[in-house]
Amino acid sequence: MTDWKELYQQKLIPVEDIAKVIPPHSHCSLSDGAADPRAITREIEKRYAEFTDVSFMQGPPGERIEMFDPRMEGHIRYEPFVGPVGQYKDYWQGIHAGISDYLPSYFSSIERLIRDGHYPIDVAILSLSEPNEQGYCTMGVSCSYQRTAMRSAKIVIGQINKQMPRIFGETSVHVSELDYIIEVDEPLPVIPNSSIGDAERQIGEYCASLIEDGATIQAGIGKLPNAVLDALSTKKDLGVHSELFTSKMMDLAEAGVITAAKKTLHNGINIATVLEGTKELYDWADDNPFVQLYPVEYVNNPTVIAKNENLISINSCIEVDLFGQVAAESFGHKQATGAGGHPCRTPDGVAHYLEHKMFDLPEDNAMNLFAAHGGYPNAFTGYAMTAYYFDCTEQFAENLRILLRMVLTPWFPAESVEKERGIIAQEIRMYEDSADSRAYEDLFGAMFAHHPIRVPIAGTVESIGEITPQVLQDCHAAFYAPANLMLCVTGDVDPALVEEIAHAESANAHAEPVPVRDYGPAEAMTCPTKRTVRHMEIAMPTFCLGFKCEPPARGLESMRREIIGDLAAEILVGESSALYTRLYDEGLINSDFSAGYESVRDACLFSAGGDSRDPDAVLRAILDEAQRLSRESFDRALFDRLIRSSLGRRTRDLDSFESVCYRMCAYHFDGVDYFSFPEAYASVTPEDVLQFIRQVIRPERAALSIILPNESEESA
Repeated sequence: MTDWKELYQQKLIPVEDIAKVIPPHSHCSLSDGAADPRAITREIEKRYAEFTDVSFMQGPPGERIEMFDPRMEGHIRYEPFVGPVGQYKDYWQGIHAGISDYLPSYFSSIERLIRDGHYPIDVAILSLSEPNEQGYCTMGVSCSYQRTAMRSAKIVIGQINKQMPRIFGETSVHVSELDYIIEVDEPLPVIPNSSIGDAERQIGEYCASLIEDGATIQAGIGKLPNAVLDALSTKKDLGVHSELFTSKMMDLAEAGVITAAKKTLHNGINIATVLEGTKELYDWADDNPFVQLYPVEYVNNPTVIAKNENLISINSCIEVDLFGQVAAESFGHKQATGAGGHPCRTPDGVAHYLEHKMFDLPEDNAMNLFAAHGGYPNAFTGYAMTAYYFDCTEQFAENLRILLRMVLTPWFPAESVEKERGIIAQEIRMYEDSADSRAYEDLFGAMFAHHPIRVPIAGTVESIGEITPQVLQDCHAAFYAPANLMLCVTGDVDPALVEEIAHAESANAHAEPVPVRDYGPAEAMTCPTKRTVRHMEIAMPTFCLGFKCEPPARGLESMRREIIGDLAAEILVGESSALYTRLYDEGLINSDFSAGYESVRDACLFSAGGDSRDPDAVLRAILDEAQRLSRESFDRALFDRLIRSSLGRRTRDLDSFESVCYRMCAYHFDGVDYFSFPEAYASVTPEDVLQFIRQVIRPERAALSIILPNESEESA
């Protein structure tokens, strides 16, 4: 292996060459705050004429920036999601002139925008500390979105600053992960402590009186947050879970006020995503494990935040009106900064609740309207989408109008919403009484720490109690816009007529953009819980086991992965496999057993399940067989037979109108044309399947969910 020091020298370039390594039309990300790579950005501004249509995304810059200078139009475009502090006039003049832009997003959603391709990153420009003896740098005083940008980028450029402190947390970057290195030796931008007047001091003392010993705090920077932090000097055992770690927090830590001793998450450690303040703060944080930085989608995630008991959030605002409405990001109609905080969270089960209520129309129930025109409607909500559909042999045009009017008309009378609550509660209890449903839901909960797949589709009886007509209205406005709708029609129909009806029925619908989904922080490939056991009224144990997979890229690769995963299941434990026969003969599985690959956006797994007197033995057998196949491989003739069989089944499915419509919609939302499946099959090789088995079917990726008869004595 090449020594990292040799790699370092090979990747080293002068800052003057920056224009040579950033291709035309690139989307670039810049580290933010005090980690702003200003040596590089100053050179970019100086050499702007050497760039062609290159855009730069960033949080707040650490120093004055000139990228919205009118001279740079056509060369450089600055697109922050938080504007440059102190330069709002110039920045907004640039926006109005069309040479700058504003990226509207919650801070915690930026990584999701990058990963999902809403804001693709071609070049990631990072500000880093010097490497240690093993060749690992750190991201220094900001790691908010940098790792996600780095993993998405084709080119990674590291500005290595001798004065950048080494900060613990999820911040390490190895020299081998960089394509180019630019060395600098310059001080970091500093934010001196603001002077505090009598008014701020009084506000700070009042706020501090509401904070108990042992609390975990979140605070920003500025006069009011500083005043509150100053007033906490008599408190004991405070901890920090904050977007920003500041100089005033350091002062409290040095005074023994902040100890993190009572924190219920990251006990003994204070966490943030950005560290910004005085030079004394940077020196104190250098190589200090007492403060650690993590990505913003983790630090600002509501589920993570909720794991802190007694968390107090200290925020300042810009304006408050007489109705109590608070503005923190704008002066009237003028945007001042970007949105921080976290995404809106809705009650579990709201998508399923909406599915039930969308059949209500002001004039009648849609079921009656379909029946009057010979239509047979239905609907379902899965983990990835809600689908509404009908089939008919006559009056197609009128049935299509009913379908579109139904999904685009929000009609949620309070009495009707309340009545539906009881119906859905009965449905939830039915699912809760099903051992198969419980086994799958428990498996997802065991395997995934953050992804919403761990939440039952219908929610719980308790969670649907939080769903109101306003919640349904808000969710309909966010997700039922035409931009987020896929209409698929299969049959002997006139495409022009379909288009005409679709345009007519959606003409008055709210024209909202496609919403940004929040699936939580990226999942580790280990499972939070390895084994769960539940007792129910059943005669024989039921189980589901799963192995966690890395989410594939959107597009054709997601279809390829599905094919590879299903072929791996067939080869490993399909009905024609030797392992299936042995398990069946030993009475460890029966004809209900099945295995396959499952995926939704950002959550993928290989799963198997059924009835068994010894689920643990089935899991061990699958792991052993995967090890054997990893060593010995499998017969090419078997692979050829299985892939032909799978392709044949997929081709025969084209005879089913319902199957075609479903698959077209499902693949559309995953960014791939369903009818490209022959191309996907042709690209799959035996080596792809073997690599999947080697990489995925491993003990550390496994989880097991078991449902036992009530009389069984085993417990979780």
